[in-house]
Amino acid sequence: MLSTLLEQFDRAVLAIVTAPANRWPMLDQLLAAIDRSTLLAGGLFVAVLCWLWAEALQRGRDAERQVVRMVVGLIAALAVGRAAQMLAPYRPRPLAEPSLGIAWPPNPDADQLYDWSSMPSDHAIYFIALAAAFYFRSRWLGIAMGLWSLLFGLLPRIYFGQHYPSDVVVGGVIGVLVAIAAMKLPLPERLLDLPGRLALRFPAPFYALAMLVALEMATMFFETRAWLHRAGLAFHALRETPAQIAAPAAPPPAVPVLPARLEAARPAAAR
Repeated sequence: MLSTLLEQFDRAVLAIVTAPANRWPMLDQLLAAIDRSTLLAGGLFVAVLCWLWAEALQRGRDAERQVVRMVVGLIAALAVGRAAQMLAPYRPRPLAEPSLGIAWPPNPDADQLYDWSSMPSDHAIYFIALAAAFYFRSRWLGIAMGLWSLLFGLLPRIYFGQHYPSDVVVGGVIGVLVAIAAMKLPLPERLLDLPGRLALRFPAPFYALAMLVALEMATMFFETRAWLHRAGLAFHALRETPAQIAAPAAPPPAVPVLPARLEAARPAAAR
């Protein structure tokens, strides 16, 4: 029953979102450029996060702890999303499902994800988790970043067949729940105060390392997720064929080799 409702929901939303596909090449190119843009997607979110950290250094320890909670929530959301993709049954991407009967507009970045599982959407987890975390700092900021993520981060994913709408919904729910947990549940004070102490005591190495972390965050931990994706494929292979891996197939029976004189004596029909 639930699967039927999800399928009907996905097909209805896909029919609306992909209606202009391949009709206006300029629109296809524009959305493809937005989909490939790190600056418009993760880059903007990281810039806001850096802004909040710089502001927190002036506002005091509580503000610093709030920003640290945002980063913890983001990392936790991506970890939960990757674990869900590894443990949940494999779901092909919409662009890999010919039964939908949709002529997807060209997008090389989408084609690279052809064999990735579709459920849930890592992008939805990432964007919605950060937007929900920003909401705790400022309501207007959280709402604005949420709308931005829907328009520039998630809509192109559906338009090019990288995700079903239900993938985005589930990913958004995961992102919100993890963000709420990270912002509200008690965390060790030493963990929350550690970045501020390191920034004061070792400013040069701290901000050098922070730059690398910010770079990964701007790309939504693409390299990290790619490694985890390959690990997930290996995990599914182990889970689906444990007997073949645990007990290798027996070697084929050896064919007896006759001495040369007996081979020559055999009738031609028996050879």
